[in-house]
Amino acid sequence: MRARVLVVDDEAEFRSLICDALQMEGYATSEAADGVEAIDVFRAVAPDAVLLDLQMPRQHGLLTLGEIRTIAPEVPVIVLSGQGDIAVAVQAVKGGAFDYIQKPPEFERIALSLRQALEKKRLEGEVRRISTALDSSLGNRFGASPAIREVIERMKQVAPTDLAVIVQGETGTGKTYVARAIHELSRRSAMAFVRVDINVIPLSLAESELFGVRKGAYTGSDRDRLGYVAGANGGTLFLDDIENIPLEIQAKLLDVLETKRVCPVGGGEPLALDFRVIAATNRDLHRCVTAKSFREDLLYRLGEFVIDIPPLRERPEDTLFFMDVFLLEACTEMGRHVRGYSVAAADMLLSHPWPGNVRELKNVVRRAALLAPGDLVETGQVHFIARGEESVPGDQPVHSLREAVHEFEKKIIRQALEKTGGNKSRVAELLKMSYPSLLSKVREYGLNE
Repeated sequence: MRARVLVVDDEAEFRSLICDALQMEGYATSEAADGVEAIDVFRAVAPDAVLLDLQMPRQHGLLTLGEIRTIAPEVPVIVLSGQGDIAVAVQAVKGGAFDYIQKPPEFERIALSLRQALEKKRLEGEVRRISTALDSSLGNRFGASPAIREVIERMKQVAPTDLAVIVQGETGTGKTYVARAIHELSRRSAMAFVRVDINVIPLSLAESELFGVRKGAYTGSDRDRLGYVAGANGGTLFLDDIENIPLEIQAKLLDVLETKRVCPVGGGEPLALDFRVIAATNRDLHRCVTAKSFREDLLYRLGEFVIDIPPLRERPEDTLFFMDVFLLEACTEMGRHVRGYSVAAADMLLSHPWPGNVRELKNVVRRAALLAPGDLVETGQVHFIARGEESVPGDQPVHSLREAVHEFEKKIIRQALEKTGGNKSRVAELLKMSYPSLLSKVREYGLNE
């Protein structure tokens, strides 16, 4: 379809000349003799651009510009001004006009300005289309609640930058998915996304795993090996469970983040790197700083931008959303034909506090889809591994599920330390925890004594 231009001017001969020239350039045209008529024609034909005179009877061009901007702010308006209108024309540009051209105009100048205005309009429309599609895609991945829409907006804001990001949230809220989405939306999306799970790295190997090692640095190092940090060169380094990184390594990590240079274990020439860092935690890192288990300067270096993911129990809209999403996924995967939930089963799921958040909900729905005998999930197929309320002792009011979990965790670790006579390696084995994670929790809860 040809672009349509509305020409607004009180001089009929001038309008006719401009419209003829525009039609020869391939444009469709409409005309209006003054500002009042212009608004009526604008509503009727929905032009792609407007050429607007300022000095006209019945309504000044500035008022007409204001009305057009209110009706359709994306439509570019090019102001045509007489010799005495220059100051007013500048005012019009400040008020949203795309350009102003002094009368009598050279047609080549009008044609050039129109092409630029329409191209800008096209690009802005494409950006809006992509942004809408992106919002829809992210919403399908993360949820539809106002709280999650705010998280998505913050992801979109920070993704194009190289700011270091901390993603905070309880276990199972989707911190890894958020980190990966930020990477995918960034200029580094074609490069590596390197996830480092701090919990699974043995303490004795943490430095070499992160920063690399030179051949012969220690027994068993029979070749040069790049660490995780160098492996993320050009892309994104994602440090999961950052609160558990050994304290003695935090200083070197801070130096690497500051200088973007890494020196492998065993020495040698430092490697210059270019990467973006995202860290995730389910802890309050300020409490870890107070407990002397996390460096304050590292916290502020990593936390140039912070994204908090609210727990699922605080956004029931997303519980309902993911109930449907996960049921469809499970049925597709397992070849089941379960179309929904009974009212009682849905009530059970919506009233559950979800201490394991989205991860727990997904597991519960998958089990229910497998066990459902008919086309509806009933209460008999809804099984929770552990009810959140059972983690809260006595009849005390629940001020914070996280605080209750921390108190329970502290109690269990203390009992295990007493049972083993303070042997932390044995405690880690008993509790099926990594040794660095146990040390971090011992420091956080003040259990060193």
